[in-house]
Amino acid sequence: MKKRGEHVFSSAAMQVVAANIFSPDFFNDPTSIRSLTEDVFAASIAPEEGIYLQARLLVLAPTDSVDHWHDVLHIATLDVAGAFADEGLSTVLRRHAPVLRSTDYGFIHFTGNAAQLVAVAATKLRGLDRDELSDRLRRWSSVLVEVFGPSHLRFDNGSRAMRFEKGQCISHDEAERDDRFALQQITTKLGLPDAMAFLTGLVETLRLAQHGALYIVTDDTADLRGLFENSISVDWTAIKHYVDKDAPGFEPFKIIAAYAGFGMMDGAVVLGPDLSLRRYRAYYKMDHAVEGGGRSRAFGAVTAVIESGEPGIIAAIKLSTDGDLEVTTGQRLESHDR
Repeated sequence: MKKRGEHVFSSAAMQVVAANIFSPDFFNDPTSIRSLTEDVFAASIAPEEGIYLQARLLVLAPTDSVDHWHDVLHIATLDVAGAFADEGLSTVLRRHAPVLRSTDYGFIHFTGNAAQLVAVAATKLRGLDRDELSDRLRRWSSVLVEVFGPSHLRFDNGSRAMRFEKGQCISHDEAERDDRFALQQITTKLGLPDAMAFLTGLVETLRLAQHGALYIVTDDTADLRGLFENSISVDWTAIKHYVDKDAPGFEPFKIIAAYAGFGMMDGAVVLGPDLSLRRYRAYYKMDHAVEGGGRSRAFGAVTAVIESGEPGIIAAIKLSTDGDLEVTTGQRLESHDR
């Protein structure tokens, strides 16, 4: 009887990943690497109660451990061996798809030749940007496996990255930019480095809901009534207590959910330079308000204004219903989709 996932990932692809991503000094059993990659691919194509696996999985080298990550992640250790007996990593990942999609990372550790899910983690407020993540991967020789959807994976060791779609390698590059890189343009522009966890949480909340949204960041010179005619005014500054330099270090889950809820309404959400809420159901420079659409046109118009250097609007974040993230702060950047 064939185990789940056999032949999903070709021998040739496995050899390329093993040679270029998993350090042979630490991952020296090709059979284990093949089993790991096949199990992750198999888990990606089998939904659990309609939810496909989307996850960032940290495959720990023998030199690495969960303890090395406590300073930047809130970690929940797991012991799943008894619950799933000999069903294998593919089943464990598939059954944990809802929690892996909702958290930031899962940890995979090799015990002998078998790979096991040993923990899940959420990023701390003053957490982990892409540069630091890459540095840690290089330092400990571990590997990040990102699962974006069915048969769509990316392997990254901090120096090299490989992306696969439908089991085929579509790129073999240096480590790529991701959501955090794109959103870091916002936090840098606003001088709010501790807002990263809030923004990434907002994006992931909208993705889980499979809903698009547009957030437009304005400065204190903006004529909000003139720029966003017929929008609804709101004054909510609660977020500043979580994103400024004196923030207590707590994740504002309810505020993230509320910001996502405002974003799910038609039109844009207008934010201040401290990310406070200013307006919602805001339609920017359109002939008329179009219910249920227009975000892409509005984002394009806002991008042009920001790039022109006009005062008033300083940044924008757009998420499509497919999960594609676009950010503009004067130079338009796109992240890879999730």
